[in-house]
Amino acid sequence: MHWNNHLQHLQHSCSAATVADASIWVDATLDVVADLLVLQQRVSKDPAARRAAEVAALHVGLAREHAGPVGPSAVPDDLSLEVAERSTHALLGVLLSLVRAENSTASNSRRLHLRAASRAMRGEPLLPAQRGRGGARTP
Repeated sequence: MHWNNHLQHLQHSCSAATVADASIWVDATLDVVADLLVLQQRVSKDPAARRAAEVAALHVGLAREHAGPVGPSAVPDDLSLEVAERSTHALLGVLLSLVRAENSTASNSRRLHLRAASRAMRGEPLLPAQRGRGGARTP
């Protein structure tokens, strides 16, 4: 399947997911996002972009709720960096809307990690409360 078709299929499936099958599509889409982030870390020449992908991958890993890849990657090896970044942003956006719609306690942790991953991909700095000892109270 062509990458753009696969991306549209994932986005549509997440958008149309019912409460019963939402977690299945979240898991499948998170696997693809994790693979996209690995590709970005591998091919990016910009240290800041690689670091952003590493931070995003950490948060996506925490949101996945299962360790390791489920199967072979759906992400083509020859996917360009620009397409990988655009796809990651698109999939994180649709995942955030789906997890918000779930509105459960379990999805709150996922939502927070997905939001952090999305912020990392946009190059936003860490929140003051995340900057180490003392958090926002550190002078």
